[in-house]
Amino acid sequence: MNDNLARRNLLGAVLSTMAVGALSAATAAPVLPASPDPIFPALAAWEAADRDVMRVYAETKGDDSPEADARCDAECRRRDAVGVTLGATTPTTLPGVLALARHYTATASDPESDGLTHLVAALNALARASPE
Repeated sequence: MNDNLARRNLLGAVLSTMAVGALSAATAAPVLPASPDPIFPALAAWEAADRDVMRVYAETKGDDSPEADARCDAECRRRDAVGVTLGATTPTTLPGVLALARHYTATASDPESDGLTHLVAALNALARASPE
């Protein structure tokens, strides 16, 4: 019986140590690369593609021809493809995360209900406190 108790104590100590280590690792600040953040060119590409869509919409306003529809559809598909690339790009800096959150807040159908404005406010506060 003492062996069982000793084993349980040892197992408890090992699991506690592992849990503390895992918690420390999970709450530690992530180490991010010092290279330029890839999110900024991805955001710039999406903004350019979105401007192109708006330009084509303006140029074809009132034109219900199949050609005008095809132009609009092509630009929308191109913007969607750029959006897929944006969605696959991970920010590597706090300013990059903040820029991405601002982008999603600006393009969301309802940023308040999505909690995006809260997220951006929290990231702004974190960015102000960051030594970067």
